[in-house]
Amino acid sequence: MATFSTIPSANNGLQKTMLITDVSAGDRIDCQAILGRTARGLQLHVGATTDDVSYRLNSLLRLNKHTEDFVDETILMWAVSPEFPVYSSTGALSHTMIDAIQISSIEITALTLASGTTIEIIIW
Repeated sequence: MATFSTIPSANNGLQKTMLITDVSAGDRIDCQAILGRTARGLQLHVGATTDDVSYRLNSLLRLNKHTEDFVDETILMWAVSPEFPVYSSTGALSHTMIDAIQISSIEITALTLASGTTIEIIIW
């Protein structure tokens, strides 16, 4: 199961940056709950260039349920649909996504770790 810790940010602490370690296949990470907002960037670190990480972004749906007492409840549901494609990263020790994206969740769908180590994820 993945664990989380705060790390110093690259821009003098103006944004929260989290390190996610002990990531394994099947882990579902709610970035919005961890950061208090959607992530603006994602970086995957693997042990070898032959390691392959498959993941799905933003597949955690937040549905508002309205009750008779006017108390809203948020229901969290992980979606599996072609609308949420599976991405794959291999061939480098680090993979970065920061091009005008908003990441609310990450789901690790598969890991092939030739290096025998785990992967780390940094979100900011």
